[in-house]
Amino acid sequence: MENKYTISEITEKNHFDNFLLNSQASSFLQSWNWGEFQSLGLGKKIFRLGVFDGENLVATCLCLEEQTKLGKFIYCPRGPILNWEVDAKEIIGEIFKFFKAKGSYLFVRMDPSVRKDSLEISNIFKSLNAKDAITFLQVERAWILNIENKSEEQLLSGMRIQTRYNINKCQRDGKVSVKVSDLNETDQNTFIDLLTNMSKQKGFFTHPSKYFQDMFKFGKENGITNIITAYANNTPVASAIITIFGDEACYIYGASNKDDTKLRASYLLQWESIKYAMSKGCKKYNFWGVVSDQNYHEGYPGYGYSNFKKGFGGELVEYTRAKDFVFKGIQYQGYRLLEWYWKTFFRKGN
Repeated sequence: MENKYTISEITEKNHFDNFLLNSQASSFLQSWNWGEFQSLGLGKKIFRLGVFDGENLVATCLCLEEQTKLGKFIYCPRGPILNWEVDAKEIIGEIFKFFKAKGSYLFVRMDPSVRKDSLEISNIFKSLNAKDAITFLQVERAWILNIENKSEEQLLSGMRIQTRYNINKCQRDGKVSVKVSDLNETDQNTFIDLLTNMSKQKGFFTHPSKYFQDMFKFGKENGITNIITAYANNTPVASAIITIFGDEACYIYGASNKDDTKLRASYLLQWESIKYAMSKGCKKYNFWGVVSDQNYHEGYPGYGYSNFKKGFGGELVEYTRAKDFVFKGIQYQGYRLLEWYWKTFFRKGN
């Protein structure tokens, strides 16, 4: 039986993004501009694929070519984008065959925006012999606040008492002000400096400055990337990167200095970020990752930022583990072993 689906690369931004914006999931990680950042900024080879039923576009996926010492693989962050209730197995199978035919990749990793408890979708991947990845690149546990049709009073009432107190104290004292940046160079450098200094003090990895500069450059168009900064006496004490795409705002990076511990400026910063997302018509505010319930206790790495995020109200959303479609078994097993080693000995706070 002839397959009714065909695949080709999409070359028009509006064609690609409009499908994404009208889909059930509209993550910025699948947007045209995120592809520009990955390609022109980071120098990766990318594929913007469209799956067609005749002339009708039924699925898209932004895929990145990743280089490793053992070979190359394809990564699809928070994709593919499709109606999971209609021919999902056949569509994913076509994407799988598209990359298999190229003959140069170890595997394809799909990291869809699918909840962990979606058993029917999990069974689709099982039927295609996909393997659960050892680790994850995108967060598997996100803390998400529903802001659709909510008033400021309703959102404040849903917060933890201490969170609400810290916000009110910042407002009452008048020592902290918050500004949404137009992504000028000064504000970019402010965020980068805060994050770099914090990473040195606390001993965690962060991307080099150019990574963020390119993110700002390619995310500025359409307002996808935003910097929001809190100041005390005109001195920056906390800053955050917020992405907005479709109906979701995502808090993806944050930084602060030692003065924030006393001022609690990060609380007002988050509240102003939530209000900014509301003003842009967003329905969800995604705080990004939190630790698992079993690790949610004092003393565990990641407890602090998880406790901070949960104080604003919201709910836990758990995504399914990324799925690997294997082409070259021996090299893949080697890569899988390296991932296991990294996860076991180096990845903390999840």
